Parts: sequence; C-alpha cells; structure tokens
Amino acid sequence: MRTLTFSAQTLRLYFKENIIATMKQLKNVLGTSVDMTVYRKLCELSYHTSYSHQGKYYTLDELTAFNALGLWTHSEARFSRYGTLVRTAEALICNADKGYRLAELRELVGVSVKEVLLQLYRQSRVHREEMGGRYVHINQSLAEK
Repeated sequence: MRTLTFSAQTLRLYFKENIIATMKQLKNVLGTSVDMTVYRKLCELSYHTSYSHQGKYYTLDELTAFNALGLWTHSEARFSRYGTLVRTAEALICNADKGYRLAELRELVGVSVKEVLLQLYRQSRVHREEMGGRYVHINQSLAEK
C-alpha cells in the first residue's frame, strides 16, 4: 500500500489566498483528518499561531506584517512575533521604559491580560508596583535597581 503524501505547497497557496486559517480548514485543504499531518506541513513553512482565540488561527511568517512592538492583526486574529500571549506580555513589559498598567496592555494586545499578568508576577518574570491605586508591571531587572 502506497503512503499518502501531503504537500506543504498546498497549504502555502491556501494561505496566500486566505492569510489566516483554522486547523479544521487546513485539514480540509490537505484532505486529512489528522492534526499532526497539518503540523508537519506547517513546520516546513514557518508559521505563527494566534495568541487570541486560544491559538485557533494560523498564518505563515511570510504573510505577516508585525509592527514595531511585534504585533499584527488580521481580521479578528491577533499574532505576535513572540508567540503566546504570556511571552508577548512579558516581552512588551520587559522592553517598555515605564512598564504597563493592565488597561494599557490590554488595549495594546486587544485581549484580556489580567490572568497573564498575575501569572508573570507570581513566577517572578515581571515586577509590579502600586501607583495611584493601580499596578504598573515593569521589567524584573528594573525593579532590582
């Protein structure tokens, strides 16, 4: 019995027309019911997973246009050059001169970040200081100075 072969180029063509896609759409494009088959082909293409929508959307690196902060939005999906929302929030905070309040960071990334900030703080990956009754999240190394 001959093993089926799936083409990464088939996915590339689909992305060039649609920019973003869900796993279900990509499985349909390849004609497979197996997630791992899609992941193997995506790895050949250098892809990003959205940090919004619980990572539901995929796109190719070659199609993104990240802004100076490393963020990009297409339709409803939000992507970051840093990957996950946790890594994105940490990178934004660590690269900021004055840090971010929760509302500022939420507006910037376009999704809720309350739990993410608490996680980063509890893991000592960022520091927070209370100012005017609100927390400002700053780079851990700035807090040590």
